[in-house]
Amino acid sequence: MLLPLVYQALRKLTAFKLSKEKPRQALQVTALVHGAFVRLVDVQHQQEWNFRGHFFATAAEAM
Repeated sequence: MLLPLVYQALRKLTAFKLSKEKPRQALQVTALVHGAFVRLVDVQHQQEWNFRGHFFATAAEAM
């Protein structure tokens, strides 16, 4: 199934990005991934991604 693979990749991307932030950040990986995923799969505003990198760049922006 595709969803677990995408979810895991988003978690890795988020964890990496948060590791670069100042330690006082209270954001959690799971909360960021869930929020971004909800925005990315919004059926009222369907997105079209040209390629894998486009999807993950959009996801990173959403987070």
